[in-house]
Amino acid sequence: MSYTYVIEDIENLPRFREFTCPVCGHVQKTYVLLIQTQCENCQERLKLRGLASIGSEIEDVIDAVLIWLGEREELELALKWKQMLDQDEDTYAHPK
Repeated sequence: MSYTYVIEDIENLPRFREFTCPVCGHVQKTYVLLIQTQCENCQERLKLRGLASIGSEIEDVIDAVLIWLGEREELELALKWKQMLDQDEDTYAHPK
């Protein structure tokens, strides 16, 4: 898989997903990176994503990047970079 397809997949990934509880039929939204959640209506625990050592979902790529960002100083630097990207989207935007 080419990395350009991965970039496109990430850019097109919604931040929230809508799902229907298989137990009670309640429809709700949840953050797309969550692996499990709980139904707001019947409290049933629901698995939304797979979790494997070799991920096959684009969400797994995002998880890997978040882990790679590190903690403390490294994460702080990454967040500063994000602020720069947000402030000057034309300069730093990925070409489409």
